[in-house]
Amino acid sequence: MVWRKFEMLKVLYITTSYFPTLNGTTLRANNLFKPLKNKKLCEFRVLTPRKNAAGKPIYKVRVEDYEIIDGVHVHRVEKPFDLIGAIRRICKQYPIDVIEVRHPRFALYGFLSNVRKPIILHLGSIECYNNLVKRLLAKFTYRISNKIIVLSRSAKEVLVNKFNIQEDKIEVIINGVDIEEFNSNRINNIDIRKKYHISERYIVGYVGKFGEWEGLRYLIKCVPYVIKEVKSVKFFLVGYGSDFDYVNNLVKKLGIEDKVILPGDVLPEDVPSYIDSMDVFVIPRISSLTTETAIPLKVLEAMAMGKAIIGTKVAGLAEVIDNNKNGILINPDDEEQLANAIIKVLRNSFLRNQLGINARRKIETNCEYRWDFASRKLYKLYSEVVNKRTQ
Repeated sequence: MVWRKFEMLKVLYITTSYFPTLNGTTLRANNLFKPLKNKKLCEFRVLTPRKNAAGKPIYKVRVEDYEIIDGVHVHRVEKPFDLIGAIRRICKQYPIDVIEVRHPRFALYGFLSNVRKPIILHLGSIECYNNLVKRLLAKFTYRISNKIIVLSRSAKEVLVNKFNIQEDKIEVIINGVDIEEFNSNRINNIDIRKKYHISERYIVGYVGKFGEWEGLRYLIKCVPYVIKEVKSVKFFLVGYGSDFDYVNNLVKKLGIEDKVILPGDVLPEDVPSYIDSMDVFVIPRISSLTTETAIPLKVLEAMAMGKAIIGTKVAGLAEVIDNNKNGILINPDDEEQLANAIIKVLRNSFLRNQLGINARRKIETNCEYRWDFASRKLYKLYSEVVNKRTQ
Protein backbone atom coordinates (compact mmCIF):
# COMPACT_ATOMS: atom_id res chain seq x y z
CA MET A 1 0.00 0.00 0.00
CA VAL A 2 1.56 3.31 -1.10
CA TRP A 3 0.65 6.90 -0.42
CA ARG A 4 -1.22 8.75 -3.17
CA LYS A 5 -2.38 12.37 -3.20
CA PHE A 6 -6.06 12.72 -2.34
CA GLU A 7 -8.29 15.50 -1.10
CA MET A 8 -7.90 16.69 2.47
CA LEU A 9 -10.58 15.25 4.72
CA LYS A 10 -11.89 17.08 7.81
CA VAL A 11 -12.23 14.69 10.75
CA LEU A 12 -13.99 15.29 14.07
CA TYR A 13 -12.45 12.86 16.55
CA ILE A 14 -14.42 12.43 19.81
CA THR A 15 -12.54 10.74 22.61
CA THR A 16 -12.52 10.25 26.38
CA SER A 17 -9.27 12.22 26.79
CA TYR A 18 -6.47 13.83 24.82
CA PHE A 19 -3.12 15.46 25.49
CA PRO A 20 -1.75 16.43 27.98
CA THR A 21 -3.16 13.15 29.34
CA LEU A 22 -0.87 10.29 28.35
CA ASN A 23 -2.39 6.85 27.83
CA GLY A 24 -2.72 4.21 25.15
CA THR A 25 -5.66 5.98 23.53
CA THR A 26 -3.94 9.36 23.17
CA LEU A 27 -0.67 7.82 21.98
CA ARG A 28 -2.48 5.69 19.39
CA ALA A 29 -4.38 8.73 18.13
CA ASN A 30 -1.20 10.78 17.88
CA ASN A 31 0.64 8.07 15.95
CA LEU A 32 -2.27 7.55 13.55
CA PHE A 33 -2.82 11.28 13.00
CA LYS A 34 0.82 12.25 12.42
CA PRO A 35 1.36 10.83 8.89
CA LEU A 36 -2.04 12.09 7.74
CA LYS A 37 -1.35 15.60 9.06
CA ASN A 38 2.16 15.74 7.64
CA LYS A 39 0.97 14.70 4.19
CA LYS A 40 -1.95 17.15 4.42
CA LEU A 41 -4.45 14.36 3.89
CA CYS A 42 -6.50 15.15 6.99
CA GLU A 43 -7.33 18.03 9.29
CA PHE A 44 -8.23 16.81 12.76
CA ARG A 45 -10.49 18.38 15.35
CA VAL A 46 -10.54 16.59 18.69
CA LEU A 47 -13.55 16.92 20.99
CA THR A 48 -13.26 15.68 24.55
CA PRO A 49 -14.88 16.29 27.98
CA ARG A 50 -13.05 17.59 31.05
CA LYS A 51 -14.92 15.19 33.35
CA ASN A 52 -15.86 11.55 32.97
CA ALA A 53 -19.35 10.07 33.27
CA ALA A 54 -18.94 9.87 37.07
CA GLY A 55 -18.17 13.59 37.26
CA LYS A 56 -14.48 13.14 38.09
CA PRO A 57 -11.86 15.36 36.42
CA ILE A 58 -9.99 13.69 33.56
CA TYR A 59 -7.12 16.17 33.40
CA LYS A 60 -4.67 16.73 36.24
CA VAL A 61 -3.81 20.22 34.99
CA ARG A 62 -5.88 23.16 33.77
CA VAL A 63 -6.80 22.84 30.10
CA GLU A 64 -8.32 25.36 27.69
CA ASP A 65 -11.69 25.18 25.97
CA TYR A 66 -9.81 25.37 22.69
CA GLU A 67 -6.16 25.03 21.75
CA ILE A 68 -3.98 23.68 18.96
CA ILE A 69 -1.68 20.82 19.96
CA ASP A 70 0.87 19.74 17.35
CA GLY A 71 -1.39 20.87 14.53
CA VAL A 72 -4.55 19.28 15.95
CA HIS A 73 -7.49 21.53 16.90
CA VAL A 74 -8.61 20.47 20.39
CA HIS A 75 -12.08 21.44 21.68
CA ARG A 76 -13.14 20.64 25.25
CA VAL A 77 -16.48 20.67 27.05
CA GLU A 78 -17.24 20.25 30.73
CA LYS A 79 -18.99 16.86 30.80
CA PRO A 80 -19.80 14.02 28.38
CA PHE A 81 -23.43 14.99 27.79
CA ASP A 82 -22.27 18.44 26.61
CA LEU A 83 -20.73 16.69 23.62
CA ILE A 84 -24.06 16.56 21.76
CA GLY A 85 -24.35 20.34 21.57
CA ALA A 86 -20.64 20.69 20.81
CA ILE A 87 -20.93 18.26 17.88
CA ARG A 88 -23.71 20.41 16.42
CA ARG A 89 -21.72 23.63 16.88
CA ILE A 90 -18.51 22.28 15.38
CA CYS A 91 -20.24 20.68 12.40
CA LYS A 92 -22.08 23.94 11.75
CA GLN A 93 -18.96 26.08 12.07
CA TYR A 94 -16.50 23.82 10.22
CA PRO A 95 -16.82 21.58 7.12
CA ILE A 96 -16.60 18.20 8.86
CA ASP A 97 -16.53 15.16 6.54
CA VAL A 98 -16.54 12.30 9.05
CA ILE A 99 -16.93 11.75 12.80
CA GLU A 100 -14.72 9.19 14.53
CA VAL A 101 -15.58 8.23 18.12
CA ARG A 102 -13.64 6.26 20.74
CA HIS A 103 -16.60 5.03 22.80
CA PRO A 104 -20.02 3.55 21.91
CA ARG A 105 -21.72 6.27 23.98
CA PHE A 106 -20.10 8.92 21.79
CA ALA A 107 -21.49 7.22 18.68
CA LEU A 108 -24.92 7.62 20.26
CA TYR A 109 -24.20 11.33 20.86
CA GLY A 110 -23.19 11.70 17.22
CA PHE A 111 -26.46 10.08 16.19
CA LEU A 112 -28.52 12.26 18.56
CA SER A 113 -26.80 15.43 17.35
CA ASN A 114 -28.52 14.86 14.00
CA VAL A 115 -25.67 16.39 11.97
CA ARG A 116 -25.96 13.69 9.30
CA LYS A 117 -22.26 12.86 9.14
CA PRO A 118 -20.84 9.35 8.72
CA ILE A 119 -19.76 7.86 12.06
CA ILE A 120 -16.80 5.54 12.57
CA LEU A 121 -16.76 3.76 15.95
CA HIS A 122 -13.18 3.08 17.04
CA LEU A 123 -13.07 0.38 19.74
CA GLY A 124 -9.96 -0.23 21.84
CA SER A 125 -11.51 -3.50 22.97
CA ILE A 126 -14.93 -5.09 23.28
CA GLU A 127 -16.43 -4.43 26.70
CA CYS A 128 -18.57 -6.91 28.60
CA TYR A 129 -21.59 -4.91 29.75
CA ASN A 130 -23.29 -6.57 32.73
CA ASN A 131 -25.94 -3.85 32.71
CA LEU A 132 -28.73 -4.75 30.26
CA VAL A 133 -29.37 -1.14 29.23
CA LYS A 134 -25.67 -0.53 28.50
CA ARG A 135 -25.48 -3.77 26.55
CA LEU A 136 -28.48 -2.85 24.40
CA LEU A 137 -27.11 0.65 23.82
CA ALA A 138 -23.75 -0.81 22.76
CA LYS A 139 -25.48 -3.09 20.25
CA PHE A 140 -27.47 -0.13 18.95
CA THR A 141 -24.34 1.98 18.44
CA TYR A 142 -22.62 -0.89 16.63
CA ARG A 143 -25.50 -0.90 14.16
CA ILE A 144 -25.83 2.86 13.61
CA SER A 145 -22.10 3.31 12.99
CA ASN A 146 -21.08 3.33 9.34
CA LYS A 147 -17.86 1.48 10.12
CA ILE A 148 -16.22 -0.04 13.19
CA ILE A 149 -12.47 -0.09 13.84
CA VAL A 150 -11.02 -2.78 16.12
CA LEU A 151 -7.45 -3.51 17.21
CA SER A 152 -7.41 -7.27 16.60
CA ARG A 153 -8.86 -10.04 14.47
CA SER A 154 -10.27 -11.66 17.59
CA ALA A 155 -12.30 -8.49 18.27
CA LYS A 156 -13.71 -8.67 14.76
CA GLU A 157 -14.72 -12.29 15.33
CA VAL A 158 -16.54 -11.35 18.53
CA LEU A 159 -18.51 -8.59 16.81
CA VAL A 160 -19.45 -10.90 13.95
CA ASN A 161 -20.29 -13.99 15.99
CA LYS A 162 -21.73 -12.52 19.20
CA PHE A 163 -23.23 -9.24 18.01
CA ASN A 164 -24.18 -10.25 14.45
CA ILE A 165 -22.34 -7.32 12.88
CA GLN A 166 -21.60 -7.65 9.16
CA GLU A 167 -18.00 -8.63 8.54
CA ASP A 168 -17.42 -5.98 5.86
CA LYS A 169 -18.46 -3.27 8.31
CA ILE A 170 -15.46 -3.97 10.55
CA GLU A 171 -11.88 -2.87 9.86
CA VAL A 172 -8.92 -4.25 11.82
CA ILE A 173 -6.23 -1.62 12.42
CA ILE A 174 -3.59 -3.04 14.72
CA ASN A 175 -1.36 -0.85 16.90
CA GLY A 176 1.95 0.04 15.32
CA VAL A 177 5.45 0.58 16.61
CA ASP A 178 8.37 2.77 15.53
CA ILE A 179 11.15 0.22 14.93
CA GLU A 180 13.79 2.96 14.88
CA GLU A 181 12.73 4.37 18.24
CA PHE A 182 12.23 0.94 19.79
CA ASN A 183 15.58 -0.52 18.84
CA SER A 184 17.93 -1.95 21.46
CA ASN A 185 20.96 -1.09 19.31
CA ARG A 186 20.22 2.62 19.77
CA ILE A 187 19.52 2.57 23.50
CA ASN A 188 21.90 2.64 26.45
CA ASN A 189 20.28 1.23 29.59
CA ILE A 190 23.16 1.79 32.00
CA ASP A 191 21.57 5.00 33.31
CA ILE A 192 18.37 3.10 34.21
CA ARG A 193 20.28 0.60 36.34
CA LYS A 194 22.24 3.41 37.97
CA LYS A 195 19.17 5.56 38.52
CA TYR A 196 17.41 2.82 40.49
CA HIS A 197 20.56 1.26 42.01
CA ILE A 198 19.92 -2.13 40.41
CA SER A 199 22.90 -4.41 40.92
CA GLU A 200 21.12 -7.72 40.34
CA ARG A 201 22.10 -9.72 37.26
CA TYR A 202 18.58 -10.00 35.86
CA ILE A 203 15.63 -7.64 35.56
CA VAL A 204 12.12 -9.00 35.04
CA GLY A 205 9.90 -6.15 34.00
CA TYR A 206 6.63 -4.69 32.83
CA VAL A 207 5.76 -1.28 31.37
CA GLY A 208 2.15 -0.17 31.05
CA LYS A 209 -1.08 0.58 32.82
CA PHE A 210 -1.77 -0.83 36.28
CA GLY A 211 -5.27 -2.25 35.85
CA GLU A 212 -6.59 -5.41 37.46
CA TRP A 213 -7.02 -6.98 34.01
CA GLU A 214 -3.24 -6.71 33.45
CA GLY A 215 -2.69 -9.52 35.97
CA LEU A 216 0.11 -7.77 37.86
CA ARG A 217 -1.18 -9.21 41.12
CA TYR A 218 -0.21 -12.66 39.84
CA LEU A 219 3.20 -11.39 38.80
CA ILE A 220 3.84 -10.11 42.32
CA LYS A 221 2.55 -13.35 43.85
CA CYS A 222 5.05 -15.33 41.79
CA VAL A 223 8.06 -13.32 43.02
CA PRO A 224 8.70 -15.47 46.16
CA TYR A 225 8.78 -18.60 43.95
CA VAL A 226 11.27 -17.03 41.53
CA ILE A 227 13.70 -15.60 44.08
CA LYS A 228 14.04 -19.01 45.74
CA GLU A 229 15.50 -20.35 42.50
CA VAL A 230 17.16 -17.26 41.01
CA LYS A 231 18.73 -15.06 43.68
CA SER A 232 20.11 -12.21 41.60
CA VAL A 233 16.90 -10.86 40.09
CA LYS A 234 14.94 -7.63 40.43
CA PHE A 235 11.31 -7.11 39.42
CA PHE A 236 10.76 -3.72 37.78
CA LEU A 237 7.11 -2.76 37.14
CA VAL A 238 6.78 0.62 35.44
CA GLY A 239 3.49 2.53 35.20
CA TYR A 240 0.47 3.60 37.17
CA GLY A 241 -3.28 2.98 37.33
CA SER A 242 -6.23 1.88 39.43
CA ASP A 243 -4.45 -1.27 40.69
CA PHE A 244 -1.20 0.43 41.68
CA ASP A 245 -2.00 0.75 45.40
CA TYR A 246 -3.17 -2.87 45.59
CA VAL A 247 0.02 -4.09 43.93
CA ASN A 248 2.17 -1.87 46.17
CA ASN A 249 0.43 -3.15 49.31
CA LEU A 250 0.81 -6.74 48.11
CA VAL A 251 4.56 -6.21 47.75
CA LYS A 252 4.70 -5.04 51.37
CA LYS A 253 2.46 -7.86 52.58
CA LEU A 254 4.75 -10.46 50.99
CA GLY A 255 7.84 -8.73 52.39
CA ILE A 256 9.56 -8.43 49.00
CA GLU A 257 10.16 -4.67 48.92
CA ASP A 258 13.88 -5.27 48.29
CA LYS A 259 13.08 -7.32 45.18
CA VAL A 260 10.45 -5.10 43.54
CA ILE A 261 10.68 -1.56 42.17
CA LEU A 262 7.51 0.40 41.35
CA PRO A 263 8.67 3.75 39.93
CA GLY A 264 5.24 4.86 38.69
CA ASP A 265 4.64 6.60 35.37
CA VAL A 266 7.52 7.62 33.11
CA LEU A 267 7.65 9.85 30.03
CA PRO A 268 6.76 8.14 26.73
CA GLU A 269 10.13 9.08 25.24
CA ASP A 270 11.87 7.22 28.08
CA VAL A 271 9.91 3.98 27.62
CA PRO A 272 12.44 2.40 25.17
CA SER A 273 15.23 2.81 27.74
CA TYR A 274 13.12 1.22 30.47
CA ILE A 275 12.19 -1.75 28.30
CA ASP A 276 15.79 -2.14 27.16
CA SER A 277 16.94 -2.49 30.77
CA MET A 278 14.85 -5.66 31.13
CA ASP A 279 15.94 -9.24 30.45
CA VAL A 280 12.40 -10.59 30.46
CA PHE A 281 9.22 -8.65 29.71
CA VAL A 282 6.06 -10.06 31.33
CA ILE A 283 2.44 -9.38 30.32
CA PRO A 284 0.35 -11.62 32.63
CA ARG A 285 -3.12 -10.48 31.52
CA ILE A 286 -6.19 -12.20 32.97
CA SER A 287 -8.83 -13.60 30.63
CA SER A 288 -11.71 -11.21 29.96
CA LEU A 289 -13.58 -9.95 26.93
CA THR A 290 -11.38 -6.85 27.04
CA THR A 291 -8.05 -8.72 27.05
CA GLU A 292 -9.28 -11.30 24.55
CA THR A 293 -10.05 -8.59 22.00
CA ALA A 294 -7.15 -6.11 22.28
CA ILE A 295 -3.51 -6.30 21.21
CA PRO A 296 -1.73 -4.00 23.67
CA LEU A 297 0.81 -1.52 22.38
CA LYS A 298 3.34 -2.62 25.01
CA VAL A 299 3.73 -6.14 23.62
CA LEU A 300 4.67 -4.77 20.19
CA GLU A 301 7.13 -2.31 21.76
CA ALA A 302 8.78 -5.08 23.80
CA MET A 303 8.99 -7.31 20.72
CA ALA A 304 10.57 -4.48 18.72
CA MET A 305 13.15 -4.11 21.50
CA GLY A 306 14.04 -7.79 21.08
CA LYS A 307 12.94 -8.87 24.54
CA ALA A 308 12.05 -12.36 25.70
CA ILE A 309 8.34 -12.05 26.43
CA ILE A 310 6.17 -14.12 28.73
CA GLY A 311 2.45 -13.56 28.23
CA THR A 312 -0.79 -15.33 28.95
CA LYS A 313 -3.02 -17.33 26.62
CA VAL A 314 -5.52 -14.60 25.85
CA ALA A 315 -6.45 -14.00 22.22
CA GLY A 316 -5.12 -10.44 22.18
CA LEU A 317 -1.61 -11.70 23.00
CA ALA A 318 -1.77 -15.04 21.17
CA GLU A 319 -2.45 -13.11 17.97
CA VAL A 320 1.11 -11.74 17.96
CA ILE A 321 3.08 -14.09 20.25
CA ASP A 322 3.92 -17.44 18.66
CA ASN A 323 4.33 -19.75 21.65
CA ASN A 324 7.91 -20.97 22.19
CA LYS A 325 9.08 -19.10 19.08
CA ASN A 326 9.00 -15.35 19.80
CA GLY A 327 7.61 -15.59 23.33
CA ILE A 328 6.14 -17.96 25.87
CA LEU A 329 2.42 -18.21 26.61
CA ILE A 330 1.09 -19.57 29.90
CA ASN A 331 -2.35 -19.98 31.43
CA PRO A 332 -3.87 -16.82 32.96
CA ASP A 333 -4.27 -16.46 36.74
CA ASP A 334 -1.55 -19.00 37.56
CA GLU A 335 1.36 -17.54 39.53
CA GLU A 336 3.11 -20.91 39.85
CA GLN A 337 3.17 -21.49 36.08
CA LEU A 338 4.24 -17.88 35.59
CA ALA A 339 7.09 -18.34 38.07
CA ASN A 340 8.27 -21.52 36.32
CA ALA A 341 8.28 -19.76 32.95
CA ILE A 342 10.31 -16.84 34.33
CA ILE A 343 12.81 -19.20 35.98
CA LYS A 344 13.14 -21.21 32.76
CA VAL A 345 13.87 -18.14 30.63
CA LEU A 346 16.30 -16.61 33.14
CA ARG A 347 18.29 -19.84 33.43
CA ASN A 348 18.51 -20.45 29.68
CA SER A 349 20.39 -17.62 27.99
CA PHE A 350 20.15 -19.26 24.55
CA LEU A 351 16.35 -19.50 24.82
CA ARG A 352 16.13 -15.95 26.15
CA ASN A 353 18.19 -14.54 23.29
CA GLN A 354 16.42 -16.58 20.63
CA LEU A 355 12.97 -15.48 21.80
CA GLY A 356 14.11 -11.86 21.62
CA ILE A 357 15.67 -12.22 18.17
CA ASN A 358 12.53 -13.86 16.79
CA ALA A 359 10.31 -11.21 18.39
CA ARG A 360 12.27 -8.37 16.79
CA ARG A 361 12.28 -10.18 13.43
CA LYS A 362 8.49 -10.55 13.44
CA ILE A 363 8.01 -6.81 13.94
CA GLU A 364 10.68 -5.89 11.39
CA THR A 365 9.31 -8.14 8.64
CA ASN A 366 5.60 -7.40 9.06
CA CYS A 367 4.42 -4.01 7.78
CA GLU A 368 1.11 -4.51 9.61
CA TYR A 369 2.89 -3.41 12.79
CA ARG A 370 3.90 0.02 11.42
CA TRP A 371 2.06 3.26 12.22
CA ASP A 372 2.52 4.39 8.63
CA PHE A 373 0.67 1.30 7.40
CA ALA A 374 -2.09 1.77 9.99
CA SER A 375 -2.53 5.43 8.98
CA ARG A 376 -2.97 4.45 5.33
CA LYS A 377 -5.70 2.00 6.29
CA LEU A 378 -7.37 4.69 8.38
CA TYR A 379 -7.33 7.23 5.55
CA LYS A 380 -8.71 4.64 3.13
CA LEU A 381 -11.54 3.99 5.59
CA TYR A 382 -12.29 7.71 5.98
CA SER A 383 -12.43 8.09 2.19
CA GLU A 384 -14.68 5.08 1.80
CA VAL A 385 -17.35 6.28 4.22
CA VAL A 386 -17.23 9.86 2.91
CA ASN A 387 -17.50 8.82 -0.74
CA LYS A 388 -20.28 6.37 0.03
CA ARG A 389 -22.15 9.14 1.84
CA THR A 390 -21.90 11.53 -1.11
CA GLN A 391 -23.01 9.02 -3.74
